[in-house]
Amino acid sequence: MNQMVKIDGFEVVLIEANHCPGAVQLRFDSFLNGFVGCDGVFLDTTYCNPKFVFPSQEESVDYVVM
Repeated sequence: MNQMVKIDGFEVVLIEANHCPGAVQLRFDSFLNGFVGCDGVFLDTTYCNPKFVFPSQEESVDYVVM
């Protein structure tokens, strides 16, 4: 985390995603220098499949508080 490594000539840094434990964002330093705008977004859609059913946020909080 928060350390630059080179992968195929690109400088990459893992950054905390403030999501679930272990979730990270990737920052490609040299590639993004001077980059303005956005041409694409990469999403992890693992749990977008309807077969995954999770409790609501309220239900989860209530469970943890009890």
